[in-house]
Amino acid sequence: MTDDRWNALSAVVDSLASLADSAGVSHERRRRIRALERAVEQRNPDLFQVALDGSGSATATPTEVDDELPDIAIWSVAEAACSLAEGEGVEVLEGATLTLEAWAAEVRD
Repeated sequence: MTDDRWNALSAVVDSLASLADSAGVSHERRRRIRALERAVEQRNPDLFQVALDGSGSATATPTEVDDELPDIAIWSVAEAACSLAEGEGVEVLEGATLTLEAWAAEVRD
């Protein structure tokens, strides 16, 4: 990935981590966010899969019906990170950013 992509991802991951800290998320969610933070710090896309599901194995996309918004936000950022690593442009972060904004609005309420 290019420096621009890593920098854009870093900003989104920082927002995710900050929101998670203020919302007080579970240990498992925090572990997945930390995997994203480590991936950005080390520029190691292999850690993105751990953030997707917590274990490194394949997982289904969470839905608003089945999962809570924090899970959707974490998955959305991790999925965007995987897309960046596969060569997609930074626009893939837009959906993750919108999900983070929705979670932030829920936290504020």
